[in-house]
Amino acid sequence: MKKLLAAAFAALLVSPLAAAGILDESELFRTPEVRSAERYKEYHVDGLDSLLLEALPAPDGSKCFVFAYFGLPDSPKPENGYPAVVLQHGNSDTCFPMIAKRWRDRGYAVISYDHYGNLPVASCNYLKRPVVEESLQAKMKTKGHSNDAALRETWAPNIRSCACHANTYMRSRPEIDRDRIFLVGVSHGALNGLIVAGADHRFAGYACCYGCGHLALGSEKTPYHARVKADPRFNPENFLSSISCPVLWVVGSNDFAFEQVCWQKSIDDTATTDNQAAIVGLDHGARAANYGIVYRWIDSKCGRDIPLPKLGKNTRNGNFVECSVLDPGAGIAEAKLCFSRDAVVTRDSKWETVDAKVDGNRISATLPDGATAFFFSAGDRDYNGEKMPVSSPFTMVR
Repeated sequence: MKKLLAAAFAALLVSPLAAAGILDESELFRTPEVRSAERYKEYHVDGLDSLLLEALPAPDGSKCFVFAYFGLPDSPKPENGYPAVVLQHGNSDTCFPMIAKRWRDRGYAVISYDHYGNLPVASCNYLKRPVVEESLQAKMKTKGHSNDAALRETWAPNIRSCACHANTYMRSRPEIDRDRIFLVGVSHGALNGLIVAGADHRFAGYACCYGCGHLALGSEKTPYHARVKADPRFNPENFLSSISCPVLWVVGSNDFAFEQVCWQKSIDDTATTDNQAAIVGLDHGARAANYGIVYRWIDSKCGRDIPLPKLGKNTRNGNFVECSVLDPGAGIAEAKLCFSRDAVVTRDSKWETVDAKVDGNRISATLPDGATAFFFSAGDRDYNGEKMPVSSPFTMVR
């Protein structure tokens, strides 16, 4: 009976990816080998351990490894162990040692890996970075490029393998609370993180910085538009309904890769959406893993802070628009109506803001003439000196 239950549970965990033929379950959830990265001691960072984390095997079946930073806090271990964060970088990034240290200093165990198999040299383009000798790149004698169709079927599963293996490794550490391991994905890493979250139900929460599904709904200028139309298996929208952990969504109103129409549709299709933040003027970059709103959200899930404010759906009566305040957080201190007059809202649209009125559990404003889309933005306090407000849903007027 125990074996049958274990098999059923394993099938439940892996069925979304296995059904898509992207990654075999025995690969996704096996315990990875972790080696010392002593030979790469020039990349050592004080306060973090340098590791080689096993990733997807090479086509010939040999083991491959990626470089990773791992850290445990200096603070006393909580009764149930430290909460933990898995950091997954974007398209041209590498490990986040300084960001990993910030998580560690905040009392979290942390692991941050370079899923390409590159070594963490931030001073050069990722296609020119030196590689781990045991990496998939080294064994295939080519640099991984997520936009190269010929290599996509190798590199995309490797990213997902790294995330799941990092989770398994964290869960194997006795110092870590297995029930409070969070995934933070950035850009291309966030896109793949949605697929991981749809398959690996062991994560306690997922902070998705920029990534989304429904990318074919966006303009053809976006880098993922053609890719997901060519191969639907790599579209996160196919995995959103399988996500079981709470999700925080963060994006800029003019993000070059993940437009709001795609982003909002993904949010609406994810039953476990916990909160969202579309931020006017927010740029696209690796520092998303260091956003105060992400710290605050994960802190709240660990009982270390109060929850973020949360806004409900928008309603409109003529030019009068409003939304509900589902949770005021520490008390709404500022609210804005964000709107565009563009006929078609894309990554190039102009967004304007006007002050909105906060009255109890409602936020309201008068929609300016000619507005074609809007959402409300509100915050209760700054995070790390930055204004990182949450938002109501992106709504098209016509």
